[in-house]
Amino acid sequence: MHRFILTCSLLASLLASLTAAASDTSINLNPAAGTIVNCRTQLEFEGTVIGQAAKADEASPSAALRVSAVHVFDQINFDRQNALRKYSEALANINIDNRETKTQLSPSNQQLIVRRSAGGFGRPVQYFALSGTLTQPELELLWAPCDMLALAEVLAKGRANINESWNPKDFAAQALFSLDSIIENNLKLTLKEMSAQNLAKIYITGDVRGEVDGCRTAIRISAVAVVDTAASTLKAFRANIAENRTASTLAPGFEGTAKIDMVATVKGSRELNDQIARQVSAKINEKQNSKLLWNSDSEFELVYDPRWRIILSDTDVVLLRYADQGNVLAQCNIMSLPKRPADKPLSLADFQTQLTKNVIGNSQAKIRQADSLTTANDLKALVVNVAGMQEDIPITWLYYHVSDAEGRCAALVFIVEDSLLPSLANADLKLIESIRFTPRDRKAEAENKH
Repeated sequence: MHRFILTCSLLASLLASLTAAASDTSINLNPAAGTIVNCRTQLEFEGTVIGQAAKADEASPSAALRVSAVHVFDQINFDRQNALRKYSEALANINIDNRETKTQLSPSNQQLIVRRSAGGFGRPVQYFALSGTLTQPELELLWAPCDMLALAEVLAKGRANINESWNPKDFAAQALFSLDSIIENNLKLTLKEMSAQNLAKIYITGDVRGEVDGCRTAIRISAVAVVDTAASTLKAFRANIAENRTASTLAPGFEGTAKIDMVATVKGSRELNDQIARQVSAKINEKQNSKLLWNSDSEFELVYDPRWRIILSDTDVVLLRYADQGNVLAQCNIMSLPKRPADKPLSLADFQTQLTKNVIGNSQAKIRQADSLTTANDLKALVVNVAGMQEDIPITWLYYHVSDAEGRCAALVFIVEDSLLPSLANADLKLIESIRFTPRDRKAEAENKH
């Protein structure tokens, strides 16, 4: 276990300076625009990761899980809901059943726009790389509980007296734990002490039930925050969180306890240059999710909506599921194919013949429609719409074949129940438009690493 960055002695010295002073205090984490706050957070989790059972009468697979994560960044505040961050450190060491993996932000993704999103546009706190595109592991690294913008929502209170308690709104509790939705919110905040140095000590206790990635979760928190009420900034935060999360078809569950230690310091203030200000303003007002990047040593890569969740990722095979508020609407299987001669691209007629012979066969499925198109990345795409039944449920299979001018190819198969087709809202076409084959020099560089 790594040592927590905020030591017991440091937190104790802050709390010791708190003496009953003024009452009727304004609690608000909304510093003046342009204020630069340096934040250092350490999270330690220990427990069990739980998979989904293959059959209803089988036990769920499980393994010991330990996570140690560190986030260090400078944050320039615009308001309580929007900020620009520059991470100097963001990494997590993950140990599952004694197998170690590490996730960290790439150098091109260390400057981020962070916003509290409006309802209906993904997670309550969203992250946009200023100059690159985040990967799913990078986004999951950032989705740690108790983000500073989430704490700003939870701690917002007009005025409070010593020993006064209040309850944060559901959207604040949802943001605090990075949930898709709230089922029950029993959080309580209490202003315990206030010092002559304008430092407020606030307790956060209680439990929350909600959903995330289709998983039901029960969370209990015991935390203390120290707020500089004169500067409207956080000074320190420490939390113990116990969580029991069930598994779903989108994500594993887990149960265990997390410890979070955070310390924040005001470094000054500055104005942003016009270019960065425009980029930040555009993302603040953009009503959509951030985009994610999938790539590997394969010939192709994807830029996709986070509502597509990667379930399996290998060099030449990717399995994704498309979900809205935890409900799985469709699945997509992507496979890299052998290269074809550049002067002999696959025709739509040959594609239909191949599907009829090798896939549809003697089943009751029938080709409903076939078409071709050219994508925004100048790829040729063939699509065959197949209708059939699976376990007495009407199903649509959308078979795509994409290729570039060099003959590099990939196949995609979308599977969706007919009743859910309207909810898919052309998500298949958007994913097809996002596919691009990697430049030759990048492919050669990846091969030289092995």
